[in-house]
Amino acid sequence: MSVETQTYSDRKSAEDRPARRMLAALKRYARNSRLVEFWRQFNAELRKLKLVYQRILIETRRNSRPGFDLQDGNGETVGRLEKIEVERGMVHLRGWTTKPVLRLHSGPIRRSIVPDQTRHDVNEVLGLRIDARTGFDINFPFRDDDLRIGFEGTDGPREYVFTAMTRMDRAYSNGSIFFYLAWVGIRNIPLLFRYFVLRDPLAASRLKDLYFTFERKPEVDLTAGILAGNPAQLAVDEEVFIILPVYNGFELLPEVLDRVERFTGGPFRLVIVEDCSTDARVRPWLRSWAAGRRSSVILIENEHNLGFIQAVNRGLAAAAGHHVVLLNSDAFVPEGWLPRLMAPIITDELVASATPMSNDAEIFSVPVMCRKAELRPGQVDHIDAVARNIDAAVLSVDAPTGVGFCMAMNKKFLGEIPTFDLTFGKGYGEEVDWCQKTRALGGRHVAVPNLFVEHRGGSSFGLEAKTRLVRSNGAIISRRYPDYDGDVQNFIATDPLLSARVLLAIAAVQRPDRPLPVYFAHDMGGGAEAYLQNRIKSEIETFDQGAVTIRERTGAGLYELEVHSAAGRTRVHTDDLGNLRNLLHTAGQLHLFYSCIVGSREPLKLATFMRELCRPGDRLSILIHDYFPLCPSYTLLDSNGKYCGVPSMEACANCLRTGNPNSAVANADIHEWRKVWGGVMTAADHVEVFSESSRRIVSKAYPAVAAKIVVRPHRLRALPQRLTPPNTRTLTIGTLGNIGYQKGARALRDLAVVLPKDRSIRISVIGNFDYRFHHSAINVYGQYQLEDLAGIAAQQQIGCWLMPSIWPETFSYSIHEMLATGLPVFSFSLGAQAGAVTKSGNGHILKAAPDQPHEVLNEILAVMRQISKSAA
Repeated sequence: MSVETQTYSDRKSAEDRPARRMLAALKRYARNSRLVEFWRQFNAELRKLKLVYQRILIETRRNSRPGFDLQDGNGETVGRLEKIEVERGMVHLRGWTTKPVLRLHSGPIRRSIVPDQTRHDVNEVLGLRIDARTGFDINFPFRDDDLRIGFEGTDGPREYVFTAMTRMDRAYSNGSIFFYLAWVGIRNIPLLFRYFVLRDPLAASRLKDLYFTFERKPEVDLTAGILAGNPAQLAVDEEVFIILPVYNGFELLPEVLDRVERFTGGPFRLVIVEDCSTDARVRPWLRSWAAGRRSSVILIENEHNLGFIQAVNRGLAAAAGHHVVLLNSDAFVPEGWLPRLMAPIITDELVASATPMSNDAEIFSVPVMCRKAELRPGQVDHIDAVARNIDAAVLSVDAPTGVGFCMAMNKKFLGEIPTFDLTFGKGYGEEVDWCQKTRALGGRHVAVPNLFVEHRGGSSFGLEAKTRLVRSNGAIISRRYPDYDGDVQNFIATDPLLSARVLLAIAAVQRPDRPLPVYFAHDMGGGAEAYLQNRIKSEIETFDQGAVTIRERTGAGLYELEVHSAAGRTRVHTDDLGNLRNLLHTAGQLHLFYSCIVGSREPLKLATFMRELCRPGDRLSILIHDYFPLCPSYTLLDSNGKYCGVPSMEACANCLRTGNPNSAVANADIHEWRKVWGGVMTAADHVEVFSESSRRIVSKAYPAVAAKIVVRPHRLRALPQRLTPPNTRTLTIGTLGNIGYQKGARALRDLAVVLPKDRSIRISVIGNFDYRFHHSAINVYGQYQLEDLAGIAAQQQIGCWLMPSIWPETFSYSIHEMLATGLPVFSFSLGAQAGAVTKSGNGHILKAAPDQPHEVLNEILAVMRQISKSAA
C-alpha cells in the first residue's frame, strides 16, 4: 500500500512540476514586469526632472561679458557692443554703430539691427548731429550657438563671432544652480516624497513655488500716510538769496524769471550772473528786466565767459551770510516753492542742502529715477499741486548729495565752504564735491518730496559739452570720495523716495484732456500680458500718456502698482488696498480696465475694490481675455477637463463643489461669484471681447449685459512669412506657444503615444511645454520671438501645425501666426481659434475631440495625403 502510495505521490509530483515551473516563471515575469514598469516610470520621472532642470537653467542663468569694438577694414571704429548679458533665458545686446544696419545671426535666428536710439555721448565724440540715431538695444532667446554680427565694410562684408556665455561660464552656472537645487531638494525630502510617490497635487504646487520663483519676493515699500490732509506752510522770515547763473538760453529766460518773481513767497534777493553769453539778445534783455526791480534783483555781468562754477562763486560772494538757493536758468519753479524748499534747513541747522523732485534731477527724478522725462507746457504746476500734499515729515529722506539745478544751501555750511571748487572747470560735479565736503563736517543732504520743479536740462552749457564734463569731473569725484559711488548705488537700490516718486509719477503720466488708464492684471505673463503691454505702449506713443497697472503678486500676498511712461516704469508694493486707493484718487478722471486677475488669492475682494475705486465721472471697462468673471475655472473646463458650455448654475455649483481641478479658486461659491462679478459687469461702461465666440459665451452667462458687449479683435502683430513645405518623408506636426494643460499638453502627449514607432511622424513644440506631459516623440524647442519663427520652423521641418488647446480661447495670436505660414493648420472646434481657422484657406477643423488621439491623427494624415495628391 505504501509503495503504491509513494508511486502515486511521485507520479503526481512529476505531473505537477511543469505547472510549478510555469507558475514560478509567471511569478518571475510578474516580478520582472513590475521591475520593468518601475524602471520605466523611474526613467520617465528622470526625464521630467531633466526638463525641469533645463527650464530652471534657462530662467535663472545670468551672465555678463565685456563688449568690443566693431571696426571697418581700414581700422576705423564704426560701432561697439557695450553690453552682452544673459538673463531669464534672453540675450541682451546694447551698443551703438554708425552703420545703417548690422546683421545678427545665431542658429536659426536672423536679425537686422537698425540703430533707433539717440546717443548724445556717442554723437558728441564723433562729431555727428546731436539727434542722430546711433544706439540700439535688442534681446532674443538664448541658445548655445555662436553669435555672429556683421556689416558691409569698406572692403566688403565683415563679421565678428562671439558667445554670450563661454563654456566655462555655462559650466559654472550649471554647477552652481545644480548644487543649489540639490540643497533645496534635500531640505524638502518629505515634499518630494509626497509628490513623486503619493502624487499629492498640493505638493506639486509647493515644489513649483520653491523651484520656479526666481525673483526676490517683493516687500511692502509704499509708505503709509504720506498724504497730509491739510499741509502746513512754513513762513520764511529771513532773506534768501537766489543765485541764477545765465549763459544763453534766451528763449527760456522770460518764463524762468517770471515764475521766480510771481511764485516766490517771503523775502528774497535774486542774483543774476550773466556769464558773457554768445547770444547778443541775452544781456540787453536782462538789463532791461532788472532795471525796474533794483530792490530785489542784483545783475552781475562778467566781462569774459568764466564758466558755471566761477559764475556761481561770484553770486555766492554777493550772498555771503545768507541762505542760498542755487537755481539753473532752465529751472521752472511752481507757486509757493521757496518755503517748502527752505523748510528742512530752517527747521534743522544740520541740513546742509535740500533738493526738490524734478523731471530731470538724477536720483530725484520723476517718474523714473536717473532718467530725464519731457514735460508739456504748464505740467509742472499740475505735478506740484499733487506734491504739495505730501507730508514731508513722514517722508523725510537723506540723500548722498544734492543736485544743483535747484538746491537750497545752508548759510552755516557756506560759512565753512563758501565757494565751489575751481578744479571742476566749467562745471558738473561741483555741487557733489561741496556736498561731500559739508557731509564730512556733519551736514545732511535731504530730499524735498513735497516740491516739484521742472528742469529742461542742457541749457546751461549745451548738450554737447555735458557728456564730456560729466565724464572727466566724475573721475575726480571718484578719486576724492571712494565711498560716494557706493552710496549712490545703495540709494538707487533701496530708493527711499519711491513712495513720493510713484505718487508724482501718476500725476506726470496723465493728460488733462484724457482719463488715466488703470489696468487690473495678473503677473503670470502669456497672451493677455503681451496684449496689455502693447496697449500701454500704444497709449504712450499715440497720446503721450502713460498708464497704471495693479497686480496681486502671486505667492507674495502683496499688491503692486506700476506706473508706465515714456521714461520707463516705476513700481511700488503694499498689502493695503486703501493705500492704493489714496494714491490713485490724487489723479483726475480714471478709466479702470479689468484685464485679468487669475492667480489672485482674493479675486472677489479685488473685484469689489475695482467698483469702489470708480468714482462718479470715472469709467470702467471689462476686457475678456479669459472667462474668470464667469467662473473660477477661467477656461470653462469642467472637472473632467472638457469645455462645459456654460451650463446651469446648479451644474456649475456641483462642478465646483466636487473639486474641479481646473478652478483657480478653492471652495468657490458660484452664486456669490456671479453676484460680485455681475455687479462689476453691470457697473461697467462696456465689456470688450475679442471674438464672436466670446460674445456668445459671455452673453449666455450674463444676459443683462449683452447690449454692452463690443467685439474688437486684437490688432495682429507683424506676422511670419509664408513657408515652403519641407521636402522630407517625415511629417513634423508643429505647435506654437507655451503649452500647459489648458493649452492642450495632455492632448499632445496622448497624440504622441499613438504615433508610429518608426518616427515617421513627430511633434515639435516651438515654445515651452509642461514637463508633466513629456514624451520622447515631442521635441521642445524653447522660447522664440516672432521674427525668428520662419527660420525656426524651417529648421524644425514643420509640415503642418496643430492648435491643441482644449478650451474656447478668447483670441489666439498663435493660431494667426500658424495660419500666416501657409502650412496646413488643424484645430479643435472650440472658441476663437476655430473661428480663425474656419475663415482661412489653409485651416482645418478637427471633428475628433481632444481625447480621441487616434481619430485626430487619422484626420491629420487624411488631409496631408489629400494635399500631397493635389500637389502631385
